[in-house]
Amino acid sequence: MVRFGDLRCRQGLMAAWPLVQPHLDQLSPEDLSDAIWAASSIPKPPSEVVRDLGRAASFLAPRLRELPADELPQRLYRCLYGLARLSGPSHCQDFRRRAEKMLEEVLQSRGPCPWLPSQLVRLLWSLGRLGCKEAKIFDALEPRLRDVSSEFSDRELEALYGILTDLHLFDQWQLIHDVERAMEARHESKPGDPNKAPRKSQFRRKWTRANPMTHSAAPRSASRRRFCTSTVTAASMQSWPGLV
Repeated sequence: MVRFGDLRCRQGLMAAWPLVQPHLDQLSPEDLSDAIWAASSIPKPPSEVVRDLGRAASFLAPRLRELPADELPQRLYRCLYGLARLSGPSHCQDFRRRAEKMLEEVLQSRGPCPWLPSQLVRLLWSLGRLGCKEAKIFDALEPRLRDVSSEFSDRELEALYGILTDLHLFDQWQLIHDVERAMEARHESKPGDPNKAPRKSQFRRKWTRANPMTHSAAPRSASRRRFCTSTVTAASMQSWPGLV
């Protein structure tokens, strides 16, 4: 399934999922995390698959500590981001709470950050999308994001600013200020081609999987009310290329 997920092969994933679904409660923590990541890659996933992923997360939640320590950061990232892309299936809140605590421990540990800058942006978006309200986890993420603020692409900076404002993370005002200054500096250094006429309308896709570039970081019920005012909207951004 993981291979089909990496290839975004809907036909292969849909053929493999019925073989995995009846045995979710028997899978190892590693296999459960792989199943969540792979199934979350299904384009336009059926509602029953989304429901099953919520069950998989509930089975994995009490066994998160059993994941290999050297693989833990990436497996946490893949599970959180995978569930967030599906707008948070039901029954995954216990998983989110347990994952938050483990995520906080990793973020506060010494040494280099185990995630790429783009993955840090997606982690922040995922936590908001899944309904996280714990200030501690956002406080732990802030210094890691500030350390790599110069490494974000222009689109990642815009996405990060949209996430911070969507979630009203005003305690992270220093990070918001750093992002604003970086965006202004890059805008001034790239004035654009005066001979090129602006595009009348952006390219649009009929369907785009939820991601930080196209969807609000606020939980789904709240995002519907504020989506039209979000800095990062589907009308103004295209989806990211391949996932890391």
